[in-house]
Amino acid sequence: MVSHKIGNWYRSVAGAFMSQHKESQFLESGKLTPEEFLVAGDQLVHRCPTWTWNSSSPGYEQKHLPIDKQFLITRGVPCRKRISSIGENEIEEKEIEDGWVVAETLGPKEEPDEIIISKPQISNEEEEIPDLADLQGQELIDENAAEPAALFGNNYICAEEPVEAIMKTRVYDLSVTYDTYYQTPRMWLTGYDEHMNPLAPEMMFEDIMGDYAHKTVTIDRHPCVGNDQVSIHPCNHAKMMKHFIDMLESNGAQAQVHHAIFVFLKFLSSVVPTIEYDFTMDLSLE
Repeated sequence: MVSHKIGNWYRSVAGAFMSQHKESQFLESGKLTPEEFLVAGDQLVHRCPTWTWNSSSPGYEQKHLPIDKQFLITRGVPCRKRISSIGENEIEEKEIEDGWVVAETLGPKEEPDEIIISKPQISNEEEEIPDLADLQGQELIDENAAEPAALFGNNYICAEEPVEAIMKTRVYDLSVTYDTYYQTPRMWLTGYDEHMNPLAPEMMFEDIMGDYAHKTVTIDRHPCVGNDQVSIHPCNHAKMMKHFIDMLESNGAQAQVHHAIFVFLKFLSSVVPTIEYDFTMDLSLE
């Protein structure tokens, strides 16, 4: 714990004084310049409207990024299952290198229950429309007093479920910052229970793959907000980014800088496979 804090202090100081690269190293090493991080972030926001750019809290501004594009964030992301509740046949693990594992959730995603609204049957015969004068003197229906079934007949559907049948869903706020020391994106997580009470770190670890939960997932100070959050440490992000770049090239696709955040989120989805954040893009990584 002490060594981790010392390491964080060193990296924060070193990152503040490191000269930022201007020339792209994305294809060669998987690293990004601040300008490339902005390009990739703009593409993510354009393709996935659930993600937005955000400003830093006062006193935490990142000088290498525009004031209105300090970090990316998506809020209220559902997490319906715990890692422990996923069957072994639902997860496929692939070891990449250096002990790193990519896990993918198998099988179709659960679709929300279909909501069916039944319309009253209308006769094909032409209905006689009463004249307005014929309605004068008649009492209007009190919608507040009348039961829906009385208004619409048996074609009105009313669904009732017991409280215990309602799924209790956690939600997460996820943010992506630019790490100046490792020159890669970095993900941060803040979780809430079904009552929007913040989750303790050990509860959030329930939604992180065990191979990572106690190795590369840490609790650190968010550089743009200033509070402690669970984070996926970026020490190997560039290496993994390079691995996926090579996978794309082996399938005849050329990785582009504006794909970088999509590739990054694709990899991180294996760390938190039950958090259903959006990174929709056609990337052939098989």
